[in-house]
Order: sequence, then C-alpha cells, then structure tokens
Amino acid sequence: MAGLADRTRASAYYAGSSIICQGVRFFGVLFSTRHIPPEQFGLYAQACLGLVFAGLVREIGQGNALISYQGSDRRYALYNFQLNLLLGLLAAALLLVAPVWIQAIPRPIHRAFPILAAICLAENISLTSLIVAQKGYRFLLLGCVDVAAVGSWTFVLLLAVGRVDGFIALLLAPLAEVSVRCVALLAAVGWRYVGWAGGADLRAYYFGRFARTMIAKTWLETLGGKIDLFLLSSLSSLSQLGIYERTLQFVRIPWSLSINLLDKVLLVSYSNEQGDPEALRGILAKGGRLIAFQAFAAAALVSLGLVFLLKFAIGPAWPPLILRQWWIALPFTLATPFVWNYNLLFQGTGRPKQLLKNILAPVVIELALGLAVAARFGAAGMIAVRGFASLVLLAYQAGVTSRLLASPA
Repeated sequence: MAGLADRTRASAYYAGSSIICQGVRFFGVLFSTRHIPPEQFGLYAQACLGLVFAGLVREIGQGNALISYQGSDRRYALYNFQLNLLLGLLAAALLLVAPVWIQAIPRPIHRAFPILAAICLAENISLTSLIVAQKGYRFLLLGCVDVAAVGSWTFVLLLAVGRVDGFIALLLAPLAEVSVRCVALLAAVGWRYVGWAGGADLRAYYFGRFARTMIAKTWLETLGGKIDLFLLSSLSSLSQLGIYERTLQFVRIPWSLSINLLDKVLLVSYSNEQGDPEALRGILAKGGRLIAFQAFAAAALVSLGLVFLLKFAIGPAWPPLILRQWWIALPFTLATPFVWNYNLLFQGTGRPKQLLKNILAPVVIELALGLAVAARFGAAGMIAVRGFASLVLLAYQAGVTSRLLASPA
C-alpha cells in the first residue's frame, strides 16, 4: 500500500498537471465561446447525447471491478481490456448506424456520429491502461499524458473553428484529445495487457459481483446524468441549450480546481485502505477540507472574473447570459465536489449498490422538477433544479457514510 509520501507526491504531480490542463482548456473555452454562436453549442450538446446512448453498452462495471481488485493476478487486467475493447466496438458500431435507424435524430447532427464513434472506441481502449497507471501511482506519467492530450484538444479547436461548422469543431477537439491519450497510454502501459484471458473466476468476479448491479447503475447514471440535456433539447430552444452548455463550462472550473485535482489519488487511496475504517475517515476528512478550500476559493475567483473580465475575453453578447445562470448555479457548483468525493469513497471500497442508490435520488428529483421548469425557465430553471438535487444527495451521502465508517468495512 502507498504511504503518505507516495500520496503526497502523487497529489503534487496530478494537481500540477491538472492546473496546466485546466488553464489550457479554459483558453479554448473562451476562444470557442467568442467565435461560436449559442445555436452551434446547442447542436453540439444534442450530438453529445449520442455518447449517452453509447454509454448504455460500453460500461458494465468493468472499470469499478478493476479499481476494486486488490490481487496481483495479471489476468484480471487482461480480461478488463478485452471487455473494454469488445464493448467499445459494439458502442461505436451502434453510433455509426444510429442516424439510419433512428429517425428522431436531427438531420443537422448526422455528420457528428462517425466522430462520436471514434471518440467512444478510443476512450474504451485506453481505460485499462488508465486504471493500471492510477493503481500503480504513476501520476507523473498520467500528468504528462493529460497535458499532451489537452494541448492537442486546444490545437485542433483553434484550427477547426471558422473552417468547419462550430459543433463539428467542438467534436473534433475531444477526438484529438482521446486519441492522443489512448496512443500514449497504450505505448507506456497498456501493451502489457493486450492479450487473452479467461476463466470461471474472472467471469464470477466481473459479471457476478459487479456487472449485475453496475449495469443498472450505468443505465441510471448515463441516462439520468443527461436528463438536463434531454429536457432542454425537447422542451426548450437550441439557444437555451447552448447557453446552458456554455454556463456549465464555467461551473466546471471550481470542480477542476478542487475535486478534479485529487480524484484519482483519492480513489486509489480509498481502494487501498478499504479494510481500515479509521484510515478511510482520515482520508475523507482531509480530502474534504482541501476540496472545500479549493472549491470556495475557485468559485470566488470565477465570480470576480465573470463580473469584471468576461466581456473583454468573449465580447459583449455572452456575459449577461452567462452571469444570470452563474449566480443560480452556485449551490450546484459548490455541492458537487463533495458529492463526488463521497462517490469516490463508495467506488474505491467496492460498493456498487450504494453507488446505484446515490444516482436514483437526483435522477427522480431532476426529472420531476425539470419537466415543470425546462419549458418556461430554460437553462436557469434546469440549473436551479440540479442545485437542489445535489444538496439533497449530499445530505443523504453524509448520513450513509457516517454509519458506514462507524463499523468495519
């Protein structure tokens, strides 16, 4: 198990690379917001719903299974790669034929589906390498790969904006990012796990212990996590959908500067200490304090930037639209990092049923209230609903965790 020095070093590597990545990505967000109109962001959000449906078949809990595995049998990683490859190919194939089979898909976004298929396949191929590197605390490698991947995202975005339709440019950028990450991780780590493995123990572990529960979780998480986009796409306008998508880019900044700086290190730490409730309490408390400081400080800085600097960065049209949503989004912005920290605890300690319960409550709340507000209040109404759902979930998770860590794991 990794000690305090390993965790500190890993956190420093990962935090440093994450800050660089977020700075580069934020430049791309400002650039694209200045040069692409809201309707194109709406088309981009609609196209990304294709990845939602692909997610229903590309993840059956194999990622959580490998994260939770504490043994040293290499076959478990080989089997994980096999599952990721086969499910990624299946999801990519479904995306390629979706515009032909599903008449409800808007014709303007048909061109996006080959790009979505490539993104889906590249992401799945890289997942085993990513998890193995995380469990081995190879965060210097992961940080360098992330910097290269996000750099390619920004480079392609700068080249594509103005040369192709805005929503296509927004999709080509993540395709470049996941492709660079996939190739780099395969070259550094993943080639060792390309091969065949089979056995009753592998099937029992992946399918018996995880898949039965995690398939339901994946469906709920995948569909429920995009209820906001479904509702706005169906009940509101492309412009409101685009404004919502851009606002989330600014909402994600405090997440990127808090939980996203620590998530991979926390996940591995929870996994390694899953048999020691006292150690888990210590990691959760220290992580929570650091997340609180970072999230609140980042939210304050973003607020000042939006008020005083945004109009100079992206022009005069966008700031009034984004500022209105930002103030409404503050509860959602600040609660989400803590929600994710609890989810990392449940994921790292191999509790798929609890993760499933954590998804259900906000899905029900967002669906019920979202139907009531999406048409009338658009982006602002949907953001308010997500904030309320996050606060309810946070209170529930705190109660569950208190009971969980009061007894042996």
